[in-house]
Amino acid sequence: MFPIPKGYEKYCKRSIFCEVGDKEIVDFALQLIGKEKEPKKVVNHLFLWVRDNIGWDLNHIIGAKNLLRTKRRTAVCLDHVNLFNALCRSIGIPARYVFIMAEFDFKTNKIPKKIGHVVSEVFLEGEWLIVDPTFGKMDSKILKLHKLEEPSWNKMRVLWRVKNLPLPIYFLTNLLVYTYPNFHDMVKNYYRRK
Repeated sequence: MFPIPKGYEKYCKRSIFCEVGDKEIVDFALQLIGKEKEPKKVVNHLFLWVRDNIGWDLNHIIGAKNLLRTKRRTAVCLDHVNLFNALCRSIGIPARYVFIMAEFDFKTNKIPKKIGHVVSEVFLEGEWLIVDPTFGKMDSKILKLHKLEEPSWNKMRVLWRVKNLPLPIYFLTNLLVYTYPNFHDMVKNYYRRK
């Protein structure tokens, strides 16, 4: 759909969890953006869908294609970014992974205020724009909604920018899920109380 900017082709390629070019993902991205042609508005459509239709929870990483297919509709931040990046890359918008340390203002003390987190950066209008598609409508009871150019963290420090999700991060995240198997139950119970 969009011509990939010269020198940014590597940020539009497929990886193990970011299934760029998969027919299901391309068709879905095109369906979400409709007739919109302005790149920033296109990115906002993709961002809003991921933000508002996939809730946050500590789950195993399953990748963009599986997240789109699952009825689970909750994911750890890595899979939010896997899906968002796959949608962007599939239509020619360069996207990369950014690992950050962020300070959030969660409305519960059960979740640490400072956490390691993964967000995306998309290349628009000649510069990288940081985007956090993780916390949306389903999570609004614990945190204010992210907006395209206005994430809901208070402070953020970039730790690492990469074109693809490194396999060690995948294994460490899944190990965390195994280490804290009741974490997602705690989050669900918090939602039920509100």
